[in-house]
Amino acid sequence: MKAGPLAFNNPGITLQSPTVRLADLPLGASLADTLELTLRFSHDELLNSGLWERALVAQERTRALIEEATKILEPLEVGRDDLNQLVWNGIKHRTESGSKR
Repeated sequence: MKAGPLAFNNPGITLQSPTVRLADLPLGASLADTLELTLRFSHDELLNSGLWERALVAQERTRALIEEATKILEPLEVGRDDLNQLVWNGIKHRTESGSKR
């Protein structure tokens, strides 16, 4: 890499194209913030950002929470699909409005 009069040569350093989008997430980000990334960024963008594993863990935690809620709400005949849709509609709304609750 050459930057003005300076030149760098290190095989362990790579530069991303300025057109590559990188996702960013604080260490203590909420479950909803992490899920929101899966709607805003592609699989490759999350991989390149080092956040793909966190996104997978968040999705699995969400599935587990929806399963628990389905059992709790069974007497009201609220199904898993209804709850799943409710959760993802909420995440989608956050993404579209740019708001955090």
